Amino acid sequence: MAGTLMFNIAKAEILDYDSASGVDELAVDTAWSTAVDLGKTRGGGNLRQEIEEMEIDSDQSADPEYIAVKKANKTISLNLLEASPANLALAFGGEIDSVDTSLMKIPNLPQGLEKAMRITTQEINGTKYQIIIPRMKIKGNAEVAFDKENPTVLPLEGTVLAPATGGFSTAVLKIDA
Repeated sequence: MAGTLMFNIAKAEILDYDSASGVDELAVDTAWSTAVDLGKTRGGGNLRQEIEEMEIDSDQSADPEYIAVKKANKTISLNLLEASPANLALAFGGEIDSVDTSLMKIPNLPQGLEKAMRITTQEINGTKYQIIIPRMKIKGNAEVAFDKENPTVLPLEGTVLAPATGGFSTAVLKIDA
């Protein structure tokens, strides 16, 4: 397919959200020294942006005079193959028991978890790409199928949030040649 880039995930990592860390701080590899590797994925993932527009009309024209962007919501989803207690807790908005780390607790009303995320692609023509999201809320929308014929994946969904440190960058693509 000419003109098409196929991204494969090499690594997906999360960090506890830190309001002092913006895109510039997280673009440095050493910022991820305490990151948690989410393990293998199956079926990849998506970073999606949905634009909501507002048309400004006039009485003099059937066409809009101006189209303004009201929102640009971004969501990210990954299909995790490793259903570790930590990944299950993350996907369901829960937590690992502090005494018995093999137990994962799901709250009645998950509030979601704020995290930073970095996805590194496999090398493409000598270049790796990193998608860095300094602040996102993992929703807790998850489903696990119990089907012996099809190995399940653990869907991880998150909404990209505005940076707490100001600025306008909610995500960045870093190119490592």
